[in-house]
Amino acid sequence: MNRKRILRIAVFVAVTVTLCAAALPFAITPLINTEEVKARLTRFVQKKTGIEVRFDQLSFILTPLPGFCITGISAQIDRYNEITINKAIVELEPPQLLKLKTALRRITLESPKLIRNEAVAGKNKFTVPPDLAAWVRNGFDGLFDLPFADTDHLDIVVTNAQSNYFSTMDCRILMTGRTRAVTIKAQMSGLRLETDQIPMLESAVKGRITSIDIPHLSVECRHDAENILAGNLRIISVQANLKAPKNHRAEARKFDLEFALSKERVSAHLAPLELVYPKGRVGIDVSLSYGQEASSIEFIGEQIDISQTREVCLPLLSGVETPHILFDILRSGTAPKITVGFKSKEIRHLFNAKNLFINGCAEAATVKIPHIPVIVDNASGCAEMKDGMLSIYPKGGRVGKTIVTGGALDINLIHQHAVPFSGRFPLKVDLAEVPQALISILPHTVLAREMSKISGLTGRADAVLELNQTQAHKEIDVKVTAKNIEAIGNYQRLPLPVRIDGGDFLLDKSKVVLNNLSGALGSSRISNFNADFDTRGSVPMNIKNMAATIILEQVAPLVKLFPGAREKLAPVKDFSGIMDINDFGVEGPMFSPNLWQIHMTGRMNKGTVIFSDNTQGLSDLFCTFNATPSTITVSEIACTIKDLSWLENNISPEYTQSIILPLTLTRAQFMRQPEACLFQGKLRMISGATVSFMADGPAVDKMTPSKVQIEDGKRTHADLTFYNQPDMPRIVFYGRLDKTTLEKMLHPDSYLYRKLQEATGDNALTVSTDKTGDITITADTLDLDSFLPLQKTSASARPLVKQNRIFINVNTLNYDQRVYQGVRAKVTIHQLSTHIDITHALLCGLDFSSKITINPAGDRPGVLTHTFFNTKQAKEVSLSIGCLTGTQSVIKGSYTLEGELAGSAQTFDMVKSKQNGHLNFKARSGRIFKATVLSRLLSLVNIIGETDLQQQGFGFKTFTADADVKESVVHIKNAVIDADNMGIIAEGWADPLNDALDITFLVAPFKTIDTIIKYIPVVNVILNGRLVSFPARAYGKISDPTVVPLHPSAVGKGLLNLLEDLVKTPGRLIEGAKGNEK
Repeated sequence: MNRKRILRIAVFVAVTVTLCAAALPFAITPLINTEEVKARLTRFVQKKTGIEVRFDQLSFILTPLPGFCITGISAQIDRYNEITINKAIVELEPPQLLKLKTALRRITLESPKLIRNEAVAGKNKFTVPPDLAAWVRNGFDGLFDLPFADTDHLDIVVTNAQSNYFSTMDCRILMTGRTRAVTIKAQMSGLRLETDQIPMLESAVKGRITSIDIPHLSVECRHDAENILAGNLRIISVQANLKAPKNHRAEARKFDLEFALSKERVSAHLAPLELVYPKGRVGIDVSLSYGQEASSIEFIGEQIDISQTREVCLPLLSGVETPHILFDILRSGTAPKITVGFKSKEIRHLFNAKNLFINGCAEAATVKIPHIPVIVDNASGCAEMKDGMLSIYPKGGRVGKTIVTGGALDINLIHQHAVPFSGRFPLKVDLAEVPQALISILPHTVLAREMSKISGLTGRADAVLELNQTQAHKEIDVKVTAKNIEAIGNYQRLPLPVRIDGGDFLLDKSKVVLNNLSGALGSSRISNFNADFDTRGSVPMNIKNMAATIILEQVAPLVKLFPGAREKLAPVKDFSGIMDINDFGVEGPMFSPNLWQIHMTGRMNKGTVIFSDNTQGLSDLFCTFNATPSTITVSEIACTIKDLSWLENNISPEYTQSIILPLTLTRAQFMRQPEACLFQGKLRMISGATVSFMADGPAVDKMTPSKVQIEDGKRTHADLTFYNQPDMPRIVFYGRLDKTTLEKMLHPDSYLYRKLQEATGDNALTVSTDKTGDITITADTLDLDSFLPLQKTSASARPLVKQNRIFINVNTLNYDQRVYQGVRAKVTIHQLSTHIDITHALLCGLDFSSKITINPAGDRPGVLTHTFFNTKQAKEVSLSIGCLTGTQSVIKGSYTLEGELAGSAQTFDMVKSKQNGHLNFKARSGRIFKATVLSRLLSLVNIIGETDLQQQGFGFKTFTADADVKESVVHIKNAVIDADNMGIIAEGWADPLNDALDITFLVAPFKTIDTIIKYIPVVNVILNGRLVSFPARAYGKISDPTVVPLHPSAVGKGLLNLLEDLVKTPGRLIEGAKGNEK
């Protein structure tokens, strides 16, 4: 057989075989599409894959590669998911076919549709496997274990895929069996994920995201020996519909994610994407290690809208404490660049708060300071977080009109119960907002209460606010430091506006410290004010020092701050002047001024004190002062005194209104110590006289004069010292005091002037001492009754003056309603007694001398008197009787009086009734014109009537009386009136002090019996057969006596003897004989 023939046979055979092979599929297609064959094929596939697959038609294809086509495929992948495929084309590898082997080259799935059984799927919750890498690797290994995957090159193409999650998807999977590598590329459109339909997604977002919309995405990934899964995911835009806030959705654009999963690590990198809501750009880096290396997730943001992020994140991260703390602090603004992430060596602790780190900045932000109602607007700054500590570093911001210039805020986010934090913020403070800010930061505190009393505050200061809260204290520790303070405002406790123009302020917890403050209270200037206060308890206050220039008329209302001060200054209605305070300090409870300990030094200029009647009591007041808690010293006091009404509570107005004003006070000093007070100075009267004085005492209201010096040229120079000690005299006097000096000090016709004139008349008075210190009182007239009350009590144990001797020379002395003439006396003062020796005095013409002893202490009587009467020269009785009785003259004639009286008692008033002694009275050639007892006696015996007595009188030759005085009662031993025509004899007693008497009389007419019978119808006793006498008794009141006749038996023998002696006198006998002859 030739060669050509063989070639033709071979070609024919080949063509025939080829045609047979090509026709074979078409020939067997009806056979394999029988129900029996399809069931066998279904069981075969289910056995190999575990998936039950059904189809409608199976056919063979030759181009572009040999294979087969299956239509109407449906498969139940698992109990949750079912897939339908419109058509699947399986292409075989031709070289393997020639070797009679089956190998897949390409699988094309047209219009597959994934259907999820929601009724079943909703009951199952997906959980992330504990080993994600192994789970993914096992998935790919399962893919390679499929029978059709055992090939060097398999290309799986999916076109127009659909599901209830997306609209369309095109996908290509390239598998290399020899290297066990897979490359996947896919594009998806119209992706919408309802979170409640996807267990894994629902578990992640917990209902906070209702759905996710992705218009288009593309993904490319690979699986090989080095990477379990690696690739990238690109999304043009993604939208997440949020449950809250309502009507908002999160939206991002240009999503480009690179990821890799290996046995040791999961890593991902999301290139910065544009967020439409919340606005910004965000990139993510993820590195999760399954070994010893650290794991981390890092979010890198740019131009993040914080407010929108807060709105989105808070609902999404509900229940997570840390984001809520962060977004409670940071509420709005823009973050130009920020990095937020977690880093941990143990992946299971990755999302612990202590593993959170933050590094970024914010602009135009709103920041709330933790735990206090303070919000910083338009803030800028940076923040970082490490080891659970968030540190914020503000660069600027505003709280109202207050400017924040920097600072730092550290917040511990990992504390279990509270959130300890500390912050420090330099501020440019608008002081108008400070009171309300401190009230809100420190409510229900003393400081808050006092801040509420501030109004109208304006000004600025440089300040630093420090806040601190520890685990041990629930309350926030607040510290405020301020300097360069410029402020004006009103404080309710002060009646004047307050201005501050310098100094430092510190509030540290409950302590307030003021350093070097300067400013003004109204128009009063204050400087170098240093103080500290403790707002706890009784609010202790310590004003260490302060200098000030005080305008007194403006600060006068401050008096009401001190309890009882207005009452103590009751006469003062207002005051003015300038007070320069060099140093001022106060220590004590702030709201208890009565407990304050004050020290103050300074001086007062141009002071004026106005009293209740709106008159200037004091003017041109100048003084220096130094006050401590124990002493007050006011020195160099000088002023003009124009009104003394302010003294009327302590001094009678009659006295103060008597002094001629104004007075000039100079060189005065006041000092108060705990147990002693002193006030001294010098007063210049308008007359030119000066009065230097000193007063002291244990308290202000118990001060009494201790020294007085009066000077008036050569006329007066007197020094008086007053003592309160019981062992000292009351007064020590040296020098000379002239009445004229006192007159020039007093208003004419004033009370004191009248008293002075009443005491001395228009005559001179001087009190002086000699070289030995003895006092001499010289006066023309001195009326002691006008200013010395009668002594009603026991004599004082203290002498009046220190000097041992006082000489008194007074021409006319009025005392006890008596006028004494030519008084010369010497007063001798001893330690235990005082002796008054009246060497000469005239009382109603009676010459007498007297010695008076005053014993102020001891068992002896307090007052002893001894008076001597020695009227040797005859006196006109009419003058003396009229003077003593205070009536017109009732008797005329000359008299002499001799005798003495002595008495002792506890007081001068009592000694009058204690006089004892003897008196002898003799009068001659007189006539009695009026005597009640005598007129009633004579009327009784019808010798002469009262009218005749007043007109003609009752003449007498002699009138003698001899009496003893006992307890001031005059006991008449005998009294004889030898008249022209009768004789009267009397005995008995008279009590002048009590207006009482009881006297028995015998009246004997010297006439013939015819005359007697003519005038006297009653005959009693005839003496010697020649004389008749008539007895009578006078008793009762001296001023209104009762006179009655007596029986002769009632007359004592003594009276009769006296009468007989009178009748038998030679003169009387001769006169009787002459009468009888006539």
